[in-house]
Amino acid sequence: MLLEIVSLTKVYSDGTVALKDITYSYNYLGKQLLFVGTNGAGKTTLLRILGGQLYPTSGRVHLLGIDVLDNFEKLRKRIAFLPQDIRPFLYALTPKMYIVSYLMIRGYSYIDANIIANRVLEEFDLKNFAEKSIYTLSGGLAKRTFIAMILAAEEADVYILDEPYTNLDPYSRILLWSKLRRLCRSGASVIMASHFLESFGEYVDEVVVLHRGRIVASGNPQSLLSDVVRGKRTKIVVKSADSALIGYVKRICRGCEVVQIEDAIIIYSDEHSDDVIYELGKRGYRVDVLPVNLSDIVVKLVTKGIGRNGDASS
Repeated sequence: MLLEIVSLTKVYSDGTVALKDITYSYNYLGKQLLFVGTNGAGKTTLLRILGGQLYPTSGRVHLLGIDVLDNFEKLRKRIAFLPQDIRPFLYALTPKMYIVSYLMIRGYSYIDANIIANRVLEEFDLKNFAEKSIYTLSGGLAKRTFIAMILAAEEADVYILDEPYTNLDPYSRILLWSKLRRLCRSGASVIMASHFLESFGEYVDEVVVLHRGRIVASGNPQSLLSDVVRGKRTKIVVKSADSALIGYVKRICRGCEVVQIEDAIIIYSDEHSDDVIYELGKRGYRVDVLPVNLSDIVVKLVTKGIGRNGDASS
């Protein structure tokens, strides 16, 4: 079993409840498990607990069948953890120095660490920056360096990555996605939190949606999307809306589902999309028509929907 969480709760000293009695398990190894949710959902707290950086208030966590809280030393060499807020601790070091130092801390010889460092620098297209001070690199290149450093730990069975795609340009995201796919094919597992569900969520094996410290849904991303949006393939986004417009949309599109986010609404519709777009255009509303994607899992589950017939839904 990859992960088992039982009645996990975390309350910080200021009273903030980050996780609320969550229970979850995932059996399969060699897969990518993705935790998603809005800011403050509890993703980082959960990954810090899995990575041995934080103790929960109550509950148990097992990773690879090992109790994370009582037997973390047995896990230390089997996991590699990328924190969300990772920063350079010595600006004079180069990307290669960071990778070699990290591997040597994990027990690699200097020779082996250098061989692996050269390989991952190549994989992440960092060879031209390998000997430059990390201080001179852009934020994106520094982030790519730290990702390469963590993923260089070849003996790890589980890579725990908190927001790995943040601050990466599209090219860097593809490099990371490709590396994670290779790691999983070799038998390693990946547990991560990310906001980039729409870009790479379809390539993960399991999505877990967190909201206000609780798990509100989990499953295969495409199946979960189909269930959440009830088979709809199109969404109409109105960026400046009011309650009167919501009522109007309900009248002209009885089969639509409407989600309100601040002063914007998202209308999920297929059958009546053209009619809705036409009517909104006549009234001067500017609309965007977009295909439904995996980000709508979070939108639908963590915001208040108006429902098919005006009933509140989530």
